[in-house]
Amino acid sequence: MMRRGLRGASLPLVRRALVARWRSTSAQPALELICSGCGTRVDGSKAATFSCPQLALLPDVDHVLVPSPAVPPADAEGMSLDDLSSSNPFVRYRARLYSHRVALARGMSDDEYVKMADELNAALLATGGVQFAETPLLWHAALHCFIKVEVNNVAQSHKARHLANAILYLLALRRTGEEGTLGNRRLAVASCGNAGLAAAEVAAAAQWPIDVCIPPDADAAVIHRLAALAPHGVATVICDRSGADVHTSVGDVPTTGAADPTLAVCRELVRTHGSIPFSVQGPECGLAVEGGHTLAWEILTALQRDHSGVDELGTAYVQVGGGALGAGLAQGMNRAITGAEAAAPSTAPPLRSEPRLVCVQPEGCQPLHRAWEGVRRDTHDAHEAAKRRSQYMWAWDNPASVAHGILDDETYDWVALCDAMARTGGETAAVSDDAIRAAHAYARDELKITTCHTGAAGLAELMTRRAAQPAGPGATPDLVVLSGLDRS
Repeated sequence: MMRRGLRGASLPLVRRALVARWRSTSAQPALELICSGCGTRVDGSKAATFSCPQLALLPDVDHVLVPSPAVPPADAEGMSLDDLSSSNPFVRYRARLYSHRVALARGMSDDEYVKMADELNAALLATGGVQFAETPLLWHAALHCFIKVEVNNVAQSHKARHLANAILYLLALRRTGEEGTLGNRRLAVASCGNAGLAAAEVAAAAQWPIDVCIPPDADAAVIHRLAALAPHGVATVICDRSGADVHTSVGDVPTTGAADPTLAVCRELVRTHGSIPFSVQGPECGLAVEGGHTLAWEILTALQRDHSGVDELGTAYVQVGGGALGAGLAQGMNRAITGAEAAAPSTAPPLRSEPRLVCVQPEGCQPLHRAWEGVRRDTHDAHEAAKRRSQYMWAWDNPASVAHGILDDETYDWVALCDAMARTGGETAAVSDDAIRAAHAYARDELKITTCHTGAAGLAELMTRRAAQPAGPGATPDLVVLSGLDRS
């Protein structure tokens, strides 16, 4: 059956128009990756590129490579940018994604890209029992909020969204002539648990070997699943804080003096052994954040389809560890609501403005709050602060909380989050472990959603504010993301 887009025009015709538009462009700014810290520009379609080439030369700059702004082409009659006939976000929103632009620029057809994304999805279902599809957006009247539920997504959290975008980029390169340079390189990821599991599931589905660097106190269920994926090329690397060398599949790696040994091992695998950074941290793998944009776009699609009377969200409460979830959500909202894509034909978003971003961390680990206070005090400009990273972001001493998954020593995507909070009038918030436990129980008992303590952190802050001041008649609804399955 021929699939159809929002206006009913046949998608094969639209695909040909997309390809023709990209190939007819003499200059290709849409293929550039731009460092948000130092401004370096790199054409990521020429070879696999994830981190800024100036990283070592400018060590106190916060380097994150992000795709250059571009309006994905739509036909002159106003076709939608999105393929709403697919529930796979990496097919539905492909015209917005950098991996798709690179694939077309390197000679793949749009149909070939769709086939590649669908094959990855089928492999995820075969190896892990779950594939990408639109996740629920629920209305909860008691708290006057929408709840985006990610606990049953691939690897039981939002994390796989980030890595799927990166692997599609790599697969596009490999299928268009880069097999020789990529074929023998392993992937490497640093994680408290959920991101490592997501990376492993995605890598296994793509048949790409990976080293997953996790702490010894990672969730037992995660460690068990990683072991089960070993026949698919997944190697588990346990990184403790003893300072001893860590054994990996390619040799021993030193961790002496490392604040975060998992990240130290991952970086050493990349630097010394040629591994490909496959982490959700923006400085390591800039494309990972763009994968999280699909979360925002799904929310907007669901609002437009199922809640057409809603034209505004008040506040988005988001758990923050390393920061990729909040950065991806905020940037995706910005692109769709106020960015260039919002002005593209037939792509008007359902919301009039971006929601306020409230970044929620546990009381026992608040590196983002410390950085945010410094940015507001000194510069009021996150991108200026990014040029002096050591003054604003450094490791938190002795992080502690029941929300184990957001105990990152540093908030790696702090610049993107500070920029989004400044842009939307947002703020940071710290929640107690008691509040997190209460939100965890509320999600389980009232919402019937089995999120973990980490996933309940944003809900905890919303509940705290509702207890102090209930939503009045006609109040603007808020948004909470529940991500991370309770595997206990």
